[in-house]
Amino acid sequence: VIWRGRLPLYADVFDQKNYLDMVKAQVGTKGWIDAYEAMLSHGDEPVYYETDPHWTSLGAYYGYLTWWKHTGERLQYYYDPAGMETVTEGFVGPLVRRSGAEEKKEQISVFAETLGKHVQVTYDDQVMLEDYYRPEYLQTDNGYGYFLGEGFGYVRIDLPYRQTKTLFVIGDSYANAMIPLVAPYYKTIYFVDLKNYQGDLERLLETYGSSEKCDVLVLSGVTGYLDLFR
Repeated sequence: VIWRGRLPLYADVFDQKNYLDMVKAQVGTKGWIDAYEAMLSHGDEPVYYETDPHWTSLGAYYGYLTWWKHTGERLQYYYDPAGMETVTEGFVGPLVRRSGAEEKKEQISVFAETLGKHVQVTYDDQVMLEDYYRPEYLQTDNGYGYFLGEGFGYVRIDLPYRQTKTLFVIGDSYANAMIPLVAPYYKTIYFVDLKNYQGDLERLLETYGSSEKCDVLVLSGVTGYLDLFR
């Protein structure tokens, strides 16, 4: 646990590092991106929300840098943590609402470089929008839904950049905050949230992810892995 020292006394937690090591042993070092060490090295920074189980935009940024180093790509797109824009200061995550603890309001901030992009986001082949971000969620009980929304099983993102590669993401809502950062490296991104997706993943991957110019990224919080692959 990155923020073990911030947990309540006698909080019941499992050994996430041990679990990650077991997954790494099965995946192999070639396909493993070690985000744990990156997050641990920045553990004194606000890389997670205190009232919500997700990482912040800053945490997703360190995940992005770890992903970039693993790919061996030339770093083409830079993001300035000092220039992030705050979209709300009244975010209260579900950890507080469910526990009944004293309400604490937090900020949600995003990288300015990801705002105002001309992207096409299609949800479950039905709803089409032109932005990564969903500001209407800031007025709901799920402020984190600001990042790509919630409740969808499958989303396709078409990008205007002069790229030829495709990214196929399999994971949970941790991916929502990082996808806008990796997006400029791709022409198209397919993201499947297995908590909601009811279709045939293998067939979908064969249809859209079989090209030599397609990268596949499994991106999830540790507890998300437990839900996705148990």
